[in-house]
Amino acid sequence: MSAARVETCCEELSIALEQLASLQEAVFEAISEKLDSMRRADVEAMIKASHREAELVRQIRATDGPRQGAIDGLSAALGIPGAGDVRGPRLSAIVSRIEGPASERLMRIGQTLRTKMLKVAEANRVVELVSREMLNHFRTLFAAIVRDDGELATYSSGGGINRATGCRVLDAVG
Repeated sequence: MSAARVETCCEELSIALEQLASLQEAVFEAISEKLDSMRRADVEAMIKASHREAELVRQIRATDGPRQGAIDGLSAALGIPGAGDVRGPRLSAIVSRIEGPASERLMRIGQTLRTKMLKVAEANRVVELVSREMLNHFRTLFAAIVRDDGELATYSSGGGINRATGCRVLDAVG
């Protein structure tokens, strides 16, 4: 392939990576909104943020096609093995064979994208931890509400274990 084809593929890849970086930033904002709504226990806001996040992920998937096409074109033009593979060659392998400002631009954009993706991954880890704790809390809460009297044990005045008396919470509140 010609130098013009390499230049075209570099431009296409730069555009795709910039779009992905922008989308990753928007995903981070949606996740942050979701975490904030979790803190406030605002279910509607959680759902809205989750829908926004899902739409952004759909856009990321759509943008990944042009990115993969540009990488495949560059790989073929530069004789780098791995074109057409699911993961393809690393950006650093491609950039190492390109000369001039396109190389620096691709590395800069790639590093920016990587940083934003790590930020999103960390935010997702926090959402997972918060969700797990919320789930455990609700399990405990629901178990206390629906537990049968025979399952509850209390200590007697003499230190022994007795069966609890009284009615279940749901029976008590109707």
